[in-house]
Amino acid sequence: MKITKKVRLHVPSSFKYQFHQHAGAARFAYNWALKNDIDMKVNESDARKSFTLFKKQEGNEWTNEVNNNVLKQGIRDYYVAKNKYFKKLSNKP
Repeated sequence: MKITKKVRLHVPSSFKYQFHQHAGAARFAYNWALKNDIDMKVNESDARKSFTLFKKQEGNEWTNEVNNNVLKQGIRDYYVAKNKYFKKLSNKP
């Protein structure tokens, strides 16, 4: 039996922007990994290296506004979902 607990965070409005910014950045990294994995068939470490190069390109400076671990986790989440799909434990990411 799984037991869950709901948690509500009461944060100042100045932090709400940062929460949304980090969640959006993680989703962007996930979608970027999905697109590049389809195009190049790379593994997770190569994808993170490619994303580092992507961050340095002109027009992608906004990625430096969020913590790097958030972006790494977005890419890692994609590869975990991909591995679960190939083990037939979940739907296609």
